[in-house]
Amino acid sequence: MLGNAPAQAVHFAYYAELRAAISLLSSHGMRISNGDNSYLERSGASKVPSWRAMRTHSVVWKLWEAWAKTPAAEALLLDQLKILPSITIGDLKASVGRVAANPTLTRWALDLSMGKEHEARNKASYETPTARTALHPMQAADFEFVRDLWALAEPTGFGLRFEQELVRYLVHAELNDETVVADEAARTAWLQRLIGDLEKSTGTPRMTLESFFNGESSSSSIFQLAFAPDLNPSNMVARAFFLLRLATLMPNGALASYPSTPAKEWLKDWLEHVGLFDPTDGGRPEDKWMDFEHLSQLPVPPMPLPAQLTATPSRSTDTHLLARADAMLAWSTSL
Repeated sequence: MLGNAPAQAVHFAYYAELRAAISLLSSHGMRISNGDNSYLERSGASKVPSWRAMRTHSVVWKLWEAWAKTPAAEALLLDQLKILPSITIGDLKASVGRVAANPTLTRWALDLSMGKEHEARNKASYETPTARTALHPMQAADFEFVRDLWALAEPTGFGLRFEQELVRYLVHAELNDETVVADEAARTAWLQRLIGDLEKSTGTPRMTLESFFNGESSSSSIFQLAFAPDLNPSNMVARAFFLLRLATLMPNGALASYPSTPAKEWLKDWLEHVGLFDPTDGGRPEDKWMDFEHLSQLPVPPMPLPAQLTATPSRSTDTHLLARADAMLAWSTSL
């Protein structure tokens, strides 16, 4: 998107979603290997499934649809994402109707289905749409979208800001339901009931809860893009970013449970290999966030874009960092 190449953005967003989904499925024992698929039983034995010969794109969506309905999928989304030290997203399930794993996970991965989303990816990947349609200049909104994604990557000490903004979005949507949106008293009463329920069920001080739910005037617009059915680059990149966040949860949990695993050193080596960690500077991988924390506050460069993104050395550096979503692994995993 920073190169004003929307078709390429769709292409890479699709494959980012695909790889994130394969990662999540593999963490639950399902091996996707392009026509030679298999799965592991609880005993660790490898089994040949009925979907062994299915091609990658088809089998991933088939398995994702089924997996999204399981208790394991619900536990991943609702129990592992914390919005406060003592509150998971799942703690809101009884009070907020929109807190539901299956529709959320299905919506975020719908680009992997074999419908219009798949057709959009094929056109972006294998055709040359710019040869048949007018070229459009990059807009400030394109830069703002990428920049605002980095606000969701901010570490909170118990997760990322992503999960906090997700809950704010869901609560905001609940408060704007047509049955209460016009009744300010009903909106206030609903929110106070939610805060009271969480105070009782989690022991979180009421002042902390009121600060969390009342401290932000609005939720991140990026969630609206992710939940919408549109196939614009921003919609698909938002969904890819969200699946990337989910994909970090499983290795993070495993690394926390097995602190002496050699996988930690392997991941540090990988971060060094891709230029995201230098073990010789005495820092820790999670300290890498300090190189990225300013990104969400960047001003929009002057027009024309994207030329001005590299017009100065500092803008060139920032543009490079804006494109490194893989850096989240440095501070979102227990290394």
